[in-house]
Amino acid sequence: MSRAAPLLADAVTSLYFEPWHLLNTELRASDTDVTRYLISAMPVGKSKQTVVRKADGTELARLIWRDVFSDKLVLRGGPERSVKEFFVNKRFTDEKGGKYEWVEFDTQAGYKLELFALNGKERGAPIARFNIPRKEPVTRTMLPATLALNAQAASIEELVVVTLALYFKSARNKGIDASLDQRILAPRELGGVVGTVP
Repeated sequence: MSRAAPLLADAVTSLYFEPWHLLNTELRASDTDVTRYLISAMPVGKSKQTVVRKADGTELARLIWRDVFSDKLVLRGGPERSVKEFFVNKRFTDEKGGKYEWVEFDTQAGYKLELFALNGKERGAPIARFNIPRKEPVTRTMLPATLALNAQAASIEELVVVTLALYFKSARNKGIDASLDQRILAPRELGGVVGTVP
């Protein structure tokens, strides 16, 4: 599968997903193939947790799934707190007070997420972009799921990866992990997408 970088004009970093699975995957550098992050979902007692780690094993975040109440989040070994305290309406704040928002787009060209820095309620240009696997328009070769970051997003890269994993968990029934062929063949009543995240 080709690892061509996704379209983000000012991207300085590009990661691709291998294998293509929302909650059990590695994020690898597109230029070197080196593993940068691991996202893994696992049963813990009667519940399930999603853990985001750096390649050296350092735990960045632990998401504790709950059926009734808000999921819990442990960020960089800190205190356990409600996900809603950190990631509400797909928005989050970095350590310096910068505010960001993930926005999804689902078009005929495919599903993608874009991350915007917020100035009050205003969005500028996207600073990061996630694309599901897709075919390259000219060569028709398959491109993997990718995450491209510009310099601003790269400065908070770990938070970008963690919040993307949180987004995946919240969107697990939208069929984001469906293949391109599945999405094309999906019945209209499913909105053109199929498949679920476990």
